[in-house]
Amino acid sequence: MSEVTLQNITVQELKVSMNLVNDRLHFIGKSRKNEPLSIDYVPPQGDNLGYTSLELLLFSFASCVSSTVLPLLRKMQKTINGFESTARGIRRETHPTSFEKINLELILKSPDTVEAEFEKLLKLAEAGNYDIIIGSRYIKGAKLVPPRGAFRSFVSRGGNTVINSF
Repeated sequence: MSEVTLQNITVQELKVSMNLVNDRLHFIGKSRKNEPLSIDYVPPQGDNLGYTSLELLLFSFASCVSSTVLPLLRKMQKTINGFESTARGIRRETHPTSFEKINLELILKSPDTVEAEFEKLLKLAEAGNYDIIIGSRYIKGAKLVPPRGAFRSFVSRGGNTVINSF
């Protein structure tokens, strides 16, 4: 793992690796010292021996949102007796089989949080008014060390603008 310093913030680079283990689309993925992860595709291209890439995307999305919401609730000193997130993706039928739509259901069990507070918290998280950075390497005024090229910065910021316009 390498580190990138953004002004006074140190960001660790995350790394995953995947090795093909058969003559189809079955991979074993690894990250840090975690248990290996089996990744495959459905027949006829794969053998259905592991999670699909789209399932992993749903896991990542659900855990990312959950990892934002729970610290905010704790910062508000709310009691959390249970929390569940379920992501459902509607796939395109043609290749590439990306998602047309993703629905995320969050279930919070808390005796001292009312629905209006939870909705407000979700809006704050969406607006970025919190102390947690999710999946972003762009912080206004920050400097990447080593710096990335102008083209990569342009593509990154342009892509972010397109994504946020939906």
